[in-house]
Amino acid sequence: MAQNETEEMLDHLRRIKSGGNLDSAKIDQIEELEMVLRILRTFIKYHRVLFRNSLVKHTNNAKLTMAMLPDQCKTNLNLERLESHLLEFLERNTILSDNYELNSFDLPDYMDWLEKNLNDVLMILPEGDRSDPPEENLEIHKFIKEVKIIQKKLRFLTYLYATEINGYVNHKKLECLETRIQLMANNVGQLCLAILGYVVSDEVDTYEYYDILYKSPYLLFLIVLVELEMKKIFLSKLKASKFTYSRTFKDKKLPKGFFHHLHSLLMYLKKENLENFLDSVSAQNIDVAIEFLLVFLDTDVSNHVINGKWFNEVMEKVGAIAGDAIYVIQKLLPSSINKDDTSRICLCSIQILEKAKDMKAQVETYYKSLKFTPLSSPPFMD
Repeated sequence: MAQNETEEMLDHLRRIKSGGNLDSAKIDQIEELEMVLRILRTFIKYHRVLFRNSLVKHTNNAKLTMAMLPDQCKTNLNLERLESHLLEFLERNTILSDNYELNSFDLPDYMDWLEKNLNDVLMILPEGDRSDPPEENLEIHKFIKEVKIIQKKLRFLTYLYATEINGYVNHKKLECLETRIQLMANNVGQLCLAILGYVVSDEVDTYEYYDILYKSPYLLFLIVLVELEMKKIFLSKLKASKFTYSRTFKDKKLPKGFFHHLHSLLMYLKKENLENFLDSVSAQNIDVAIEFLLVFLDTDVSNHVINGKWFNEVMEKVGAIAGDAIYVIQKLLPSSINKDDTSRICLCSIQILEKAKDMKAQVETYYKSLKFTPLSSPPFMD
């Protein structure tokens, strides 16, 4: 019902604009509400992949924007009915889970909607920020540039997944990729929500402003994790595809901040309450592998690698292992446990541990003087 009401309001707004009786300021107000409602429509449709407080916050943002509408516009819109249905929608969905997984048919559609929402995000940024000369507002211009890159990459990855991968590769082989895609897509959605919250809020929160600006580099990092997994699939399962040799999958310099965001992601995964997972063996394997990767990034090993020709190769390996760990952790969550998959997930966790061991051995071969001294002394590092 809430989705229908949102569509109906968008239709009303289009008719009001086409009437030709509004000045430019009032048209701008209506267009801002349209952008808010289009993004709200995305999250009503895919509410189960969002945190509940995000949806509540976004609903409040929509209400704030509605209040900004000219009175003559409000007479043509049933704002109270929309608000009532939004609240009803929230009450029906009090238990939303961020670990809900979209199926292979919903995922491309979700990504497509988000890519379009990024258009609105770019348009809804304050005119003053967008029109300032780059030298006067370097941060916002850098952010806009990065969002455009994210939008372009999201469009291309959506196309690859929908037309070249999904349906041509066994679904079980795609689960790791789909987990990474959903993580990336959810963070794109959170970026859209954060920007709208900042734009329609009456109070300027400096911390929130800079937090938004720092989201785009993290998204570029998550996109690399998706590209790495796609690259593996094309090279192993889709060798005949013309996209196997796409520039996207060629060796290239990793984006600035990749190292930092990789470390942050591993720290986040480390804080997962793995001891409470039902499959304790798999959880322990993942915990040990993550600890090694953190030790690797925290010691002088990383400094040697960063300054050498191995930077991309080794960082890609660490990123690939981190991506695999995300998948296993997702599968270990109580809501995702499938008894039929237990042995396969356990095997996957063992393979992750083996990859970490192999990387350790490879690095030590080149840098014999380096020593790994993790606090809890994982067994394979003795």
